Amino acid sequence: MSDSPLSRRSFIKAVPMVGTILLAACAAPPAPTPTAQPKPAAPAPTTAPAPAPTTAPAAAPTTAPAKPTTAPAAAPTTVPAAAKPASGTVATIRVNYRIGDKPEVFEKAWPKFMQDNPDIKIVGEPISFGAYDEYFAKLASMMAADNLGDVVWVSAGSGPFMSQVFKGFFRPLDDLIAATNYDLNVFYAGAMEGLKYEGKLYALPSDFHPGNQLMVYNKKMFDAAGVKYPTDDWTFDQFNDIAAKLTKRTGDKVDVFGYAPNLQAPSYEILVRANGGSSISADAKKSAVKDDPAKTAFLWLFDAMYNHKFATRKQDQPKGGDELFFAEQAAIVTSGTGIVFNGPPRIGGKFQMGGVRTPVGKGGKHGGMIHIGGTAIYAKTKFPEQAFKVNAMLTSAENALTRALEYGGYIPRKDLFESPVVREKGGQPWQVVLDASADPNLKPYFTPYNFRTSEMQSVIDQTTDGWWTGNKTFDAGLDELDTALNVVLAKPR
Repeated sequence: MSDSPLSRRSFIKAVPMVGTILLAACAAPPAPTPTAQPKPAAPAPTTAPAPAPTTAPAAAPTTAPAKPTTAPAAAPTTVPAAAKPASGTVATIRVNYRIGDKPEVFEKAWPKFMQDNPDIKIVGEPISFGAYDEYFAKLASMMAADNLGDVVWVSAGSGPFMSQVFKGFFRPLDDLIAATNYDLNVFYAGAMEGLKYEGKLYALPSDFHPGNQLMVYNKKMFDAAGVKYPTDDWTFDQFNDIAAKLTKRTGDKVDVFGYAPNLQAPSYEILVRANGGSSISADAKKSAVKDDPAKTAFLWLFDAMYNHKFATRKQDQPKGGDELFFAEQAAIVTSGTGIVFNGPPRIGGKFQMGGVRTPVGKGGKHGGMIHIGGTAIYAKTKFPEQAFKVNAMLTSAENALTRALEYGGYIPRKDLFESPVVREKGGQPWQVVLDASADPNLKPYFTPYNFRTSEMQSVIDQTTDGWWTGNKTFDAGLDELDTALNVVLAKPR
């Protein structure tokens, strides 16, 4: 299999494979070191890199991942020469990745790749992703034991990727990209920004969506209420009016909510960005939630629940807003891009689903952010060239199409997002995702100066819980959130 990405024409002709090749879904034991290849000396660490960038995407965690007990002092400034297998020797490349509900999709292209590359053997070592921090806690223990795989799935933003890069666990890919003439132009440029540190790229983008800024709506409810479908330039005032008209009550009981929001930290930041700001300071060292536009954004959501009363509280959506939407108990829901393909089967023909971006705020923008995951290469891998070849396969056009159509995960390749196959299946809501993904204002999620993104997001989720359950006044909750954030942001790197 060629290292270079497919051409646009060949991608468009691609079709998903029929049937499923079920491969090992349980974690495999660490692969033995090939005996024909002596182990090279580990590169000596140098001084710590400069401060990390202040932005990076995320997916919201539940608790902060465990920190490794040992770590290199810093990322190496030079890259060791690739260790080529001796003649007839197979390079074993261990791949650590998170288990979803279809782990076989992740490994589907591996048999053909190994057939085309007989000098490479891929050993999958999936790690449970039942809870967000579970995966990263396992990685931390593997790092401490010096037993990380050659290719590793990582999460920038809410995941600890930038901290791991800072500590020297992953190698930059720039030399491997140059040596193979690998074409990075197939990816959205913004997606790669969240995987860079000090100008160097440390992972190929493997998972992407433009944040929880997609709002899907029940067209049948709009038609019944005589309400026009929202357009791309709608405002928050228009949203309030529409959601109020779609809310149905029997006395004090709400039968159908006009809106079911996503109650996770990254979604709040989207509202803040729509109003032209951020929840943390420009230097990423202090909280900014008590200042506008962050305060205004949080107040809008609070009022939607307790003043206008068209939005669900946390206790109104015990299984999430999507479930209320499918059950026709919420007319509009903020959701991830996966609902574009996964939603229609759940709806089952009861109604048609439309899509629109988050309203335009006072900042004149929709808000939104880049949520990005990637596949990185361990700094101590013995076979960086072979590991990069595997990495290129994992993010290839063929693999991207298979994952998108069979699982709903999206590699941020332009040829995937613009593919006629994907456009046809996704319909109008997918066009909304496409427009959002190409928005030049879309930026990665922030990373605090001290890299404690997971702690910060955990604090946001826990502290705002009192708002969304009605147990705190807005002012009291805002003071508590501001104090808690500053405690985390004041911690050392």
